[in-house]
Amino acid sequence: MVGVAESISAFPSIASYLSELNIFNTEFSQLALSSSLISAVVLLAYFSILLDLDIMFGPFIFGLMIPPGPPLGSALVNRLELFNKWIIMLIFYTTNGMAMNVYLIDLSTALIVGMVALASCTGKFLGAFLPALYYNMSFKDAILLGLTMNAQGFTDVSFFQVLTVVQLVNYDYFQIMVLSTVVITGAFAPLVGYLHKSSMKYNLLNRRTIAHSELNTPL
Repeated sequence: MVGVAESISAFPSIASYLSELNIFNTEFSQLALSSSLISAVVLLAYFSILLDLDIMFGPFIFGLMIPPGPPLGSALVNRLELFNKWIIMLIFYTTNGMAMNVYLIDLSTALIVGMVALASCTGKFLGAFLPALYYNMSFKDAILLGLTMNAQGFTDVSFFQVLTVVQLVNYDYFQIMVLSTVVITGAFAPLVGYLHKSSMKYNLLNRRTIAHSELNTPL
């Protein structure tokens, strides 16, 4: 169960991660968002069955989580972003952090869960990196895609908490999974930012639109 939970690439987490880094207008970021959207719907359907809910319940809730766009959705996002980001999320993380006591975690348990989390992280990276190379994405963007797919955040921690409440994982597992989220996402963020700045996709010579094509270039 830990491996399945750690393998999720949640769309809200990926979108928030890219937003924080101000990376939305690249090939790898669009592909990361699309991939996380598909994987999230599939896994939510699976957990709906696991929790004895209708298979459409998970994807339906997932759809409710995504703002429908202007005028109402965009307006709500603009109005509530400050409150949610700087008050609600801070309270959520603070209360969970204060309830954790990593000194009581058994070392063998920490090693096992940590290895599972590392294996899931590696699997997500390779699962995005290798197909990207196969379909002729640049090496650097393939790395960026693999790293981005490992981003975790509020949605993932909330999901870990739900698994703890329904007793699919114990609280020690929950604590280690939260710590792995902090370590992995925190370690990858500066690396993604650095690689993005030197990404070839921002080179004007690499644009693929008709407007930027040379004369007499075959379509």
